[in-house]
Amino acid sequence: MTNGNVYKWGSHHYLGSQIDVKILQNVGKAIHAATLKGERTIFLPQAALVTRMIDYQYAVQEAIEAPRWLYGRTCRAISNTLRLESRIPLSVQEALKRKDHDIELVESYSDIMGHAGGILINDESIKPAGSDSRSDGIALG
Repeated sequence: MTNGNVYKWGSHHYLGSQIDVKILQNVGKAIHAATLKGERTIFLPQAALVTRMIDYQYAVQEAIEAPRWLYGRTCRAISNTLRLESRIPLSVQEALKRKDHDIELVESYSDIMGHAGGILINDESIKPAGSDSRSDGIALG
């Protein structure tokens, strides 16, 4: 029996991809684990994911689903544009253009923004988790 989500060396999923795994700690105790699959620009979405959960108290799924952006070249594009998911508010897009950013709008939930997953680790027996609709994964626990 084969599973379409099983990683295979040399498959198209590997080409140009990286997997960034983070385990955040508070006083030596793990509080959150997250992973983001993407290209060399995945650290921007990962920072946004962590900032939303830690600084803005987003739930795991809410942080994963929030609009993303990327700056810089990827394996799929050679431009150094600032890529924004199209659901980022028009007021934000216009403000960035006024500051001379070269904006490129992508799909509202774009695959190029990486595939995230995460779990909140706390002292309760319920562990909130989230999975990215930009990918084909699910959160199970």
